[in-house]
Amino acid sequence: MKYSSKFILSTLLISILFSFNGCTGNSVTIVGKVNGENLSKSEFKYFLENTKTQLLKEAGINASDSDRQSKISEYWKVSSNKTKAKTKAYDNLVKFKLQYTNAKKNDFKLSKKDKDDFNSKFKEQYEGDVTFKSQLNEILGITLEKFKELTYKMFYVNKYEEQETKKINVKDSEIEDYYNKNKDKFDTTTVRHILFSTDQKTDKEKEEIKKKAEDILKKIKDGEDMAALAEKNSEDSGVIENKGLYEVKKDGKMVKAFEDWAVSAKVGDTGIIETYYGYQVMKCEKKSTFDTIKSAVKESVQKEKYLKKIEVEKNDKKNKIEKNQSEIDKVKFD
Repeated sequence: MKYSSKFILSTLLISILFSFNGCTGNSVTIVGKVNGENLSKSEFKYFLENTKTQLLKEAGINASDSDRQSKISEYWKVSSNKTKAKTKAYDNLVKFKLQYTNAKKNDFKLSKKDKDDFNSKFKEQYEGDVTFKSQLNEILGITLEKFKELTYKMFYVNKYEEQETKKINVKDSEIEDYYNKNKDKFDTTTVRHILFSTDQKTDKEKEEIKKKAEDILKKIKDGEDMAALAEKNSEDSGVIENKGLYEVKKDGKMVKAFEDWAVSAKVGDTGIIETYYGYQVMKCEKKSTFDTIKSAVKESVQKEKYLKKIEVEKNDKKNKIEKNQSEIDKVKFD
């Protein structure tokens, strides 16, 4: 459960806007308590939106799916999926509140650099946006200051979690075992591609475009610089910045044909694939090794241990956790 500043500042408003429609006034509805600390409905809705995204990903519904919206609709028609989402969201909110309380109890403080980083990003994205301020007041019924307070809390807990996670010791054998069980989560393939778009093209035009792709592939096999060829020929809008280079994992974030080719390719392999974008000339540039990703695996093991620790704390009877199920049931599942 990580709340990076970039993630918070880019997604929190979206989730809240979807959650607060119809909310008026400044009254706060409580969905529960943790050791006397209120859990507001607004906080719950924030966690619910994030949980919904997570569950859709776990169900194999990816951003690149052409029929994504219909799949989402079908998924949420199942009442048990809605119940699961609300239960998980509430559980995550409780654990978040426990971490926030722990951070305060342990007198955790953000560094001046962290505070400056948060404030500068918030100011850049929101403080000069008149429309945004109007939305906060008219749609959400909260001030910019209240919104900043909420995002700051998330940022604060994230930094506390980072600090506490780094303190956890792990053995090399644990790191290797975790990697072997979760290779798809870490293994990365670096590929370069050149896109020849076939959007709204006739079959005859597609044949001509494919011939262009084949000519470029031959040049690459003959040793020409693919990065230079990408800059000159690719119709991918990102080519100016990345020269056609992408890092790919087996996580469903890329178009399936693109991901499948990258994951199965060996360093030096070249080829042409066809996706709904067009013909894509491909080359496998690099594959990650255990040594290059060991630190990332270690961080994941540490984080998993930390979250288990929070789970144990949540279930400790010394913590008084109250749940207002009737208010949770009232939350609409839009």
